[in-house]
Amino acid sequence: MPEYVMFIVGDMAKQAKFSQQEAEASTAQVIAWFEEHTRAGHFVEGAGRRLEGPETATTIHAGVGNSLSVIDGPFAETKEQVGGYAVISTRDLAAAVDLVKTWPGLPAKIELRPVFGT
Repeated sequence: MPEYVMFIVGDMAKQAKFSQQEAEASTAQVIAWFEEHTRAGHFVEGAGRRLEGPETATTIHAGVGNSLSVIDGPFAETKEQVGGYAVISTRDLAAAVDLVKTWPGLPAKIELRPVFGT
């Protein structure tokens, strides 16, 4: 079956404004969602793998020729950052989209990207 990486993208500043109760309720919904779809056999890897905050990122820029620069921080030109990921296995992209449409998390975008060669 084809595999897709499910990137969970959100605005960390907006998420930080949620009350503790709102954050806990959302977390419980997300955990239940991952448990349900894990039992259904959709996850290959990373079910519920949360990443450290973007302030912990190291960005490597590959330049022209052999030049490289290593910079502390994400420095993406966006307020949104990848906050977690999972690798899912479904019969096709339509099934992956249907699965992701049920995502219960805080306001977020989900990017699906096929795993090369699956």
